[in-house]
Amino acid sequence: SVNQTQITTSHSLQRMATSRGGQRWLIKFTYPPMSREEFNPIWSFLIKQRGRFNAFTLALPNHETLSPLPLATGSNVLKINKDVGAGENILDIKNFTANTTGVIKAGDYFRIASSNKTYIAVEDYNSNANKRALVTTYPSLVQPISENDIVTFEPVFRVSLVNDNMTVSIPSDTTRNFSVEFIETITSSVYTSTAPTSEADFTPHYMYDSYGYSYYASTYSQHQTYASLGYTHTAP
Repeated sequence: SVNQTQITTSHSLQRMATSRGGQRWLIKFTYPPMSREEFNPIWSFLIKQRGRFNAFTLALPNHETLSPLPLATGSNVLKINKDVGAGENILDIKNFTANTTGVIKAGDYFRIASSNKTYIAVEDYNSNANKRALVTTYPSLVQPISENDIVTFEPVFRVSLVNDNMTVSIPSDTTRNFSVEFIETITSSVYTSTAPTSEADFTPHYMYDSYGYSYYASTYSQHQTYASLGYTHTAP
């Protein structure tokens, strides 16, 4: 997990921590020694990504959801019960089996249909008599979520490669030793190519510096400040 925290230490050695907001997932795959036949499909796919240029979907292997996700009779998907604004972190999720313990487990990853951001549950949650569960998201929502948005619990991420350069070690026994890192890419559906021109059409959103770090603009004034620094609405 990559967060944006600024640490300063005073002359009296007191520590002050400031969060600049935003979070992304950093994932590293380390493969066991592979034969050429095993390695080539992986290598070819990664080469086609053109370094950090392209983004793609990545599922964590051997990391299935810990909870059974019991659904209410007649329901085949979980949904958001009411609208939630960007920057908030409480989701009201419906369509669980009523009064069930552990419908969501700490460590379960989930996504919302209208967003490509992946979140995680950091506590266990039970459903109530109304077949709902109030879930605290980590991190906070990067964009508004609407009522009846579909919620899917799965360890799936939208990522790009961390580096433009990749290397592989080929020892004398002709196997390939290889590891690769991925970073989550977050693109807001609110702003992709156009920016607000006045406070009237402003909506809170994330902006990105040239390194891909995100900054949450909760006001139009903050948006103008970030824009003056060259921040954009699309992650590089």
